[in-house]
Amino acid sequence: MLELQPLYKDQINTLANAWIESGATSFSIWSQDRLLEKWRNGHPESDETIHSLIRLNGSSVGELRVTGANWRGAEKRLHADAKLISSLLPLEQKRKLLAEELVDARDQLFNLYSLIDVTRKTMDISSLLNAMSAEAKKMIEAQKVFFFLELEDQEPITVFYPSPAVHTEYLFNLVQSLPSKNKTFLFSGSQNGVEASIYKNLLLIPFKVYKAKSAALGFLNKVNNEFSSADLKLGKSIAHYAGSQIENLHFIRSNIEMVRSETEFELAQQIQESLLPKDPPGISGLELQIASQPASRIGGDFYDFVYQSSQKVNLVIGDISGKGIPAALLMAMTLKVIRSETNRPRIPTPDVIISRSNDLLYQDYNDAVMFSTIFIGQYDVVTRDFRYANAGHSPVIFCSKGQKAEVLKADSTPLGLFSELKIKTRQIQINTGDVLVLATDGINETSNLSASLFGISQLTKLVEKLSDHSALEIKEAILQAVQTHGAGKPQEDDRTVIVIKGL
Repeated sequence: MLELQPLYKDQINTLANAWIESGATSFSIWSQDRLLEKWRNGHPESDETIHSLIRLNGSSVGELRVTGANWRGAEKRLHADAKLISSLLPLEQKRKLLAEELVDARDQLFNLYSLIDVTRKTMDISSLLNAMSAEAKKMIEAQKVFFFLELEDQEPITVFYPSPAVHTEYLFNLVQSLPSKNKTFLFSGSQNGVEASIYKNLLLIPFKVYKAKSAALGFLNKVNNEFSSADLKLGKSIAHYAGSQIENLHFIRSNIEMVRSETEFELAQQIQESLLPKDPPGISGLELQIASQPASRIGGDFYDFVYQSSQKVNLVIGDISGKGIPAALLMAMTLKVIRSETNRPRIPTPDVIISRSNDLLYQDYNDAVMFSTIFIGQYDVVTRDFRYANAGHSPVIFCSKGQKAEVLKADSTPLGLFSELKIKTRQIQINTGDVLVLATDGINETSNLSASLFGISQLTKLVEKLSDHSALEIKEAILQAVQTHGAGKPQEDDRTVIVIKGL
């Protein structure tokens, strides 16, 4: 069924007014013989009506009808309008999917953080497994979750959430009889001679615990669905984390806070590394080089490359204030929001992407008492235009071939400081031989033993001096110069640099 979404209602209204202005007596849109909306010009309607179907994935979902259009070519025009509306529908589906993925990713990140948080408060294994079962049930949405743990010289520990199942004994016997202690198993109610009434499906994940005879995490009966590959990956992460936490409690109680912190950072590091592109994409007309050197295992710097079409690609770089798990969560949320806002059907300009992202993230940043600088550049591979918006980010240095290098200054505050941003999109061209360097403040704020900063001025001169070199050579020279300047001191902040050279 066709629904008039705000995404394409404006386009339909424009088409309708064009028909009325051309002399048609009415224009209407229908879905399954139900009138959705109608436009009239005030004159009596003609009996002559032309129709054209609106389709989605080959199936009819609606219809355009026009009366009083008795001129030559009217039907062809109506067919073209219907085809235009049909082309918008998949874009609306994609937008909804991106929004759902964003919500899912955000929920999963917070659930993982909640999982980590609740385990901080437990000092015995049973309490730990009870707390993890409750969180695991939220994350994978099974009817029941259970843990089975058999340690040497101890009675087996069984935890079932939310309540014991009728056939608990059978399930735990199944764990002990598994042919492999390292392989995940997915069962259906028709396997092993078990009646389907016992369970619809069962995901069973063995995991390792030091000096344990057996250990497993089980998910019984996925709610309204079958267990997916995503459930499998997430379940393995939960099981792995459970194993590490059990070992923490059993072996190193005296130093448990340090070990738990290590596990937290490991999880956050895995999430963070999965979100950042490992290699730059190939972009026509540009040579692109990236380097990112976090000061610790979890960094506040981020970057991304998002194609909006075959002609336009967005380059993103930013820096989250603060450190640790909160900064990692905000970084992940910020990247997801930017990707979602970038991929709107009407290709937005960088200032619009940043403003919308601030609208969505302001409360999260405000609650965490943090902010983020961000620079977004939109490159057109055909015209070589580079449109950009800068929300408090520095340094950004541009050197046109044969000219002096200049700093492209920010004209807006960072994300998260104010509920509304006043930001503009500006434009340069990246022609053959031009160089654009995007960096985070960990580059220019590197200090030496005398507390002297490397500085934006020195970085600008270095870019100008190296502007006739390749992007790779420029990147390596910048990193070497910064490392030499800061020799003898530990790295205090994340260092990220993106070098763009026009080919």
